[in-house]
Amino acid sequence: MNSKRPNTSIIAYNCIFRNLSKKNPLWRPATEKVYFYEEIVDDNGEVKGEWNLEDTYTLTYDQQGRRIMELCENAFDGFSKNNYTYDANGMLSTELTEVSEDGQKFENSTKTERSYDNKLTSVITNNRQWIWIDNDWNMAGNCYQRIITRDDAGNITTAVIAVLLDGKYDPTRRLDITYADGKAVTLKESELTYDGIEYKWVDGLTISDIVWNKTNGQIVSTEGLFAGDNRIASCTMTDEDVSLHYTVTYSEDGAYVANVTGNNGTDDLTAKIVYENDYDPEAYSSYRVTTTSDFMEGGEVVETTVEIVEGAYDKWGNILLEQASFGDGEFMDIEDRISGKPVYDPENGYPIEQTIYEYDYELMEDYPALRYTSEGYFDASAGIDDVTVDTDAPVEYFNLQGIRVANPSAGNIYIRRQGAKTDKVLVK
Repeated sequence: MNSKRPNTSIIAYNCIFRNLSKKNPLWRPATEKVYFYEEIVDDNGEVKGEWNLEDTYTLTYDQQGRRIMELCENAFDGFSKNNYTYDANGMLSTELTEVSEDGQKFENSTKTERSYDNKLTSVITNNRQWIWIDNDWNMAGNCYQRIITRDDAGNITTAVIAVLLDGKYDPTRRLDITYADGKAVTLKESELTYDGIEYKWVDGLTISDIVWNKTNGQIVSTEGLFAGDNRIASCTMTDEDVSLHYTVTYSEDGAYVANVTGNNGTDDLTAKIVYENDYDPEAYSSYRVTTTSDFMEGGEVVETTVEIVEGAYDKWGNILLEQASFGDGEFMDIEDRISGKPVYDPENGYPIEQTIYEYDYELMEDYPALRYTSEGYFDASAGIDDVTVDTDAPVEYFNLQGIRVANPSAGNIYIRRQGAKTDKVLVK
């Protein structure tokens, strides 16, 4: 196989864009189970595989179909419960995790709180995490702020990441953006590093001479600039000894072709990146990025490498395939691969089982790794029903924290599960 590889940290790091924005129905499962696959040797010395239950989830949703509670019973290690709340834009605002040995008495474990930019409503500006220690919340974990500055026209000029250290937020990474005629012409990353003597800011990736296919000035990262509301038509990317020039053309469906020339730090090269949307007709959503790189010496091509990154998904977001392969175009080695085989309800079409396969690089074949089953589907948008307790029916009740209730009290709201049907009810 070929030994040389392009510097994909610049060539293809912002080429992948998964289009999963198509709206799913509000059918939601009340219960999910996770199994792991294990091979065992029986009494006759034969190797056999079996599925072992690991986690059982009891799930609660709001009327937008978002999970607001997950009660997990682990087959080996007790219970955990996650409670979620969302902001007005549907983004996660709080997550509280509690743990229990018996599934009845829970105690705090961790919590997360998030806030978002007022204009880019999915961009986190404050992420705070706590751990429950000695009956008190202690701030720890992934705590950071994203400080966004805009000019008078509303364009973002700086985006700074500050992380919590010794009780205060210290800037560690920043993006500076220069504008001309209302459009960004230069993006420059820098990072705070320690050289053994002192901390200093070190320049990272710089994107210059930018010409836009389209832009709205709302840029907080150098990633994803070939998709969405900010798409580069041409630019130069430099990082230390690497310097590459991009020229990109787009089609109406968001697919694109990028032609790249320059030096990857060790070799002169020309490359072609082809991004395809919905290339797999059997999938609901799919993408494929093919990067073909020609390495040059004395103006002649001495080696060609091909890297393909692809993904395919059903309309529920289940993985059908995620794969990365590398080679010369004729002979390709799989470097990373996960595939999935879902099973759907024949009447309503929602997934009732999904088996995940990983890849054995020595045997060059897939092997089963995980299995998920979903049951008790109901329409989360239906809301609360008024029902009367029927003591003769095989019904189970859970409170809104996911704890099973033997005798539901009149006037309270519960999750009712009866066979394959689960709904939220007000008991009379």
